[in-house]
Amino acid sequence: MTISQSKGLYIHNHTIYLCSICTYNEYVYCVSDKTSKHVDNWIRQLKKGSMKLSILSLLNGGDMYGYELIREMKTKTEGCISYNESNTYPALHSVEEEGLVTCYMKTNREGLPPRKYYQITEKGNRILRNMLHEWRKYVIAIDGILDIKNEKRP
Repeated sequence: MTISQSKGLYIHNHTIYLCSICTYNEYVYCVSDKTSKHVDNWIRQLKKGSMKLSILSLLNGGDMYGYELIREMKTKTEGCISYNESNTYPALHSVEEEGLVTCYMKTNREGLPPRKYYQITEKGNRILRNMLHEWRKYVIAIDGILDIKNEKRP
């Protein structure tokens, strides 16, 4: 399948979705069961590896409760990256144990149970700055390998 002048692609479970995050003049994607399994595994690893950076970055913009973080991740990536409760809450507990975030309970409306809000710490801010610096260096390096800047495709 060839898609010209598209906004990009999001591939999940053999379905191709348009995604406005990625931009390519032309993208060719050949589906095979074996290839798709490898791509799905690779995408899972990318999401897992970038989760801590995503959480700290979102909390840098303000305190949030767990579901709000999940919703913001999906919104900010226009659906290209969506985490769920089963991977977000363990990651939140992990960054809390590392001292990168703290949490507190807050009641939003009368009659509703309080929600657990997460807040980035000063240590979390320092780690985030370092992570962002390293992330940007990494993306530039990978882009150089892929030669994305020149839009060359195999």
